Amino acid sequence: MLRHSKTLFSVSTFRPLSFLCLAVFGAGDAVGANWTVTPSLQLTVDYDDNVRLETVSPGSVVETTIIPEASINRSTERSDVTIDATGSYATFSGSGSQDLDGGDVILDLSAYRDNSERTRIGLDGEYIRDSTLTSELETTGEVQERRRRDFAFIMPYWTYAISESSSIKFGYEYTDVSYDNPTSLNLFDYDLNALSATLTRQASEETEFFGTLEGARLEAPDKPEKNDYGSLELGVTRRFSPTLSGFVAVGGLSGDADVASNGVRMSKDISEGLFRAGINRKIPVGELSAEIGRYVEPSGRGLLRRTDRIRVRLKRRLSPTTTFTLTAVILEGQDVVGTDRIEREFYSIKPKISWLVTPTWSLEGAYRYRDQNSPENADSNTVGIGVVYVWPRITASP
Repeated sequence: MLRHSKTLFSVSTFRPLSFLCLAVFGAGDAVGANWTVTPSLQLTVDYDDNVRLETVSPGSVVETTIIPEASINRSTERSDVTIDATGSYATFSGSGSQDLDGGDVILDLSAYRDNSERTRIGLDGEYIRDSTLTSELETTGEVQERRRRDFAFIMPYWTYAISESSSIKFGYEYTDVSYDNPTSLNLFDYDLNALSATLTRQASEETEFFGTLEGARLEAPDKPEKNDYGSLELGVTRRFSPTLSGFVAVGGLSGDADVASNGVRMSKDISEGLFRAGINRKIPVGELSAEIGRYVEPSGRGLLRRTDRIRVRLKRRLSPTTTFTLTAVILEGQDVVGTDRIEREFYSIKPKISWLVTPTWSLEGAYRYRDQNSPENADSNTVGIGVVYVWPRITASP
């Protein structure tokens, strides 16, 4: 296990990794393959009456953010490479704006190559450089101070088609998360190593069964706790009609954690049930999706955290140029083990209106309400407007 205080990946290391993917997953079938680039630029201005979700003397801010984005893709009959890049820089003014100015970076990489009719190799990766103001919002809730966070994820995988209706996928996942001066926020750098195997079987054109077995180790170098665990999940996806689909999965997680209490190390058993289900409904003028589940995931506390979460997203076209979007999340979270198992409740709702002025220009207006109890109650109201420009897709021939 690597032990380090700084993230293993950065923008400078992600860039050569991206070029390596282009060479490995795009080589050999470049004839007829085009590169496409879709860039966009967004400017938003938001007013938030409690940006840090403070319980005492909350400060209001006006946030101005510029967000450039680009999606790069290259596809052939045998391979695909997609890189999504997002940057942002925000400036704050107002009574609660101290030490909030800063920029974020998000890089997503997805690549695969079919080596034969039966086998596929792939690589998924993600690098995020943001702050605890956003990264901890739906996990630990430590958002009172803005601290830099580096998140890196990489997952190579291999898929083999056993038959026309069955396949198996083997993957290795490495996640590395580090914070700037985390201990003052009760946060810890952590690493996650995991091996997984997923078996899928297509029972019919509408129904697919799947099962995933995973073994993992979560370790925080600066924290005495260590989690070794395994999980099993069984589920089914179903397309009920051309406009309605859904899934359900159940499983469990079991393992042990080394916990330190008053200088004494002890081992505690971990046993948690897992569940998730969701639906997606397409309508002539929009789409509705909803998901509910119990998840056990690594957190910035250096421990596994159990979260019961509900997500809902509604997108409806009100006119040929106007779209209404509503997103909502409700969650309850608690550390699975540890001497200070902090409980937290949080919910957020955000309606948004988008107006397409021209094929490339659009205006947006949004409102967001947040509420958390961890352990005291705090809420915030945010009102914002924005303008988005999307360049026409750029295509480059080899």
